[in-house]
This record gives sequence, structure tokens and C-alpha cells, in this order.
Amino acid sequence: MIRSFGPALLIAVFLAALLAPSHLLLAKVKDSAADRCALEIKNVTDLPAVEAFTAVVRGLGKWCDACHSYRGEPQALSIDLEKACILNKLPNRGFVRHLELAYYHLQITTLRFTGGLGPLQEIGVNGAMTVEITEVDKPTQIPVIYSVTGYSKQQLNKRARL
Repeated sequence: MIRSFGPALLIAVFLAALLAPSHLLLAKVKDSAADRCALEIKNVTDLPAVEAFTAVVRGLGKWCDACHSYRGEPQALSIDLEKACILNKLPNRGFVRHLELAYYHLQITTLRFTGGLGPLQEIGVNGAMTVEITEVDKPTQIPVIYSVTGYSKQQLNKRARL
């Protein structure tokens, strides 16, 4: 996994790839301090909301860049509804469980994940990420908010750079 970028940038790019075929409009740090950070990513797509939601849930491995996978294999990434997580399959039955899927509702087109994503897994933090796809007007809106809190020796405000 690439770790040369700030974790917030890595997470923002991962989430933008997760939400393809959308167009990233805005990725910014909404809040940060030593013990917390919040990222907001705004995307839009021309797909209807339910279709966009299905593409997000079923197509993670198709849209992600190889750098988001621990072994450089984007097809190994998926949102696994049975295991309720974002899963990165590894050889010999290994895996990385990126985030737990805490809320899934097709009709409301909402996903909510909990946990530390990627490089945040190895420090004492927890997070909540909500993806809520709305189709009030065209284009369909896909806002993502990822909030993280907890202890980090490196301080989350220093890690939350884009």
C-alpha cells in the first residue's frame, strides 16, 4: 500500500475511486485537531441514484486504482455485503478488512461504514464514513463524510492533509 501521501489524501482518493463513475467536485478537510479530523468529499454522476448506488456497491474493484490495494490488485477490493465490510482479499485466504459496513439501505441509497481506513488501522482511532446518494436534481449528488477520532502519537491534524 502506498504510504508516501498524507493519509487524508490517500483516503480521499480511495473514496473518489469508490464512487466512480462519479466526478469529484470537492475534497476538503472540514475539521482537524490532535484527536480528530473530518473529511468531506463531494461527487456527482449522471447516473440515477439507485444505479449509482449499485455501481458503488458492486463495482469497487472495477473502479479503484491499483495503489488502493495492498497487493496492487484492484479486483481484490470489494464491498462484501455478506461479511459487511470493504474487503481486500490477499493470497492464501488472507484479507484486509478496511471498514465495517454498519448501515446499508438500497431504497434510501445510503451506506455507513465504521473503523479506520487504510493507514489509520494501525493507530488507536475509530471513524464513521457515510455515503448518501441523492437525486433531487441532475446530476445525482454523492457526498461522503469521513470523521475520525481517537489517539494518535502523530496527531490527526498533522495526518489530515490533502
